[in-house]
Amino acid sequence: MPPSAQLSSELGTIDAQFQNPVDIYNAALNRLGVGDARTKVKNLQGEVSNTESLLKKLEGDLLARTSGSLVTENQYRGLLQREQKPLFEQLEGHRRALDIEQEGMNRLENQGRMEADLQLEGYRTRRQGLFERLQLALQAEESQKDRAAAASSWAPNIPSVQGEATPVMVKRKGGGYNFTDQAGKAISAAKYAQLRNIPIGDLLYSMGQGGDKYAAQLYNQLKSNQAYYNKNPNALKQHYSPIFWGT
Repeated sequence: MPPSAQLSSELGTIDAQFQNPVDIYNAALNRLGVGDARTKVKNLQGEVSNTESLLKKLEGDLLARTSGSLVTENQYRGLLQREQKPLFEQLEGHRRALDIEQEGMNRLENQGRMEADLQLEGYRTRRQGLFERLQLALQAEESQKDRAAAASSWAPNIPSVQGEATPVMVKRKGGGYNFTDQAGKAISAAKYAQLRNIPIGDLLYSMGQGGDKYAAQLYNQLKSNQAYYNKNPNALKQHYSPIFWGT
């Protein structure tokens, strides 16, 4: 299996396992028990609301209960304060408890949000890493195919010569390469390719990878115009005589 196929399979597996961000967030909240915390907050909010309602109705209820009786204003105010006191204490207790539960719930929600964000970031990082590796693998495989196609296209233009001396390829210190036959006679790169039965495209690519800028440039030019040069081999030798002389 080529590397790109393996990486594509891994990428597909990650994508198949991906969850909606909202689902990830809700799952984190469930693990942290936020549902129970929200229920407690809601119940306490109800207790606060009910107590506040009782306090609002208390004065009217007391007026109705004391209507027609010989109760002075001061007595009425005293009765009202006595009945309000436990309700105010109850309301204060509910509000304190609500503040505590609300703070705890907010803390859990923030923690759930951070956990969900970390999980999503981890997924995005893994996916991006795989995607970039896949792109590099595809480029490498495509480049390999191009070199193979270019070599097969160019090789027939330079017929292989059998029975001649084995040539030698030597890299110059200043860059580029020298080519000689076994007797030490200078030959061109194309002649070297003939004698060694090497596709000229592969040789030029190898020279370019070795730092020969002219060979790298020539490789790209021939690759771009290979259809023309396949039909016009003499033009190939004329245009790039530094490489093809003696063939």
